[in-house]
Amino acid sequence: MRKDLKEKMRTLNPQSGFTLLEVLVAFVILASSLGIIYQLTLTGGLRTRQSTDEILALLVAKNRLQEPLGPNWRYKEGQEGKFKWTVNKAPYNNDNPLNRRNLVKLWKIDVTVSWQAFTHKKSINLSTLRPEK
Repeated sequence: MRKDLKEKMRTLNPQSGFTLLEVLVAFVILASSLGIIYQLTLTGGLRTRQSTDEILALLVAKNRLQEPLGPNWRYKEGQEGKFKWTVNKAPYNNDNPLNRRNLVKLWKIDVTVSWQAFTHKKSINLSTLRPEK
């Protein structure tokens, strides 16, 4: 058994191993793979942040649309965190000839929520009609 081991040790080339070219090619493949994985992770994080901002902006806009209509205002503005919002209230004129009676006075409510994204400004607009109480 020891004789077999000694024979195998003698037959191995003492200079066996990877060449410099093989090591460089493996390093280039590894570096490229790591770069791609990093880019994918970074892009996924940015998309998640953008989606979160849009959802939060929609929540701010929805909350503003659900506020009670006061009789003495036509325009409001404010800020919640990084989101700036404006609310415009205007009478809605229904010129439809089928609805001549206009039994209910309607108000058009426009809400705009804006915020600063990474390199540019983004905004969301929502509109609704609400009856006067």
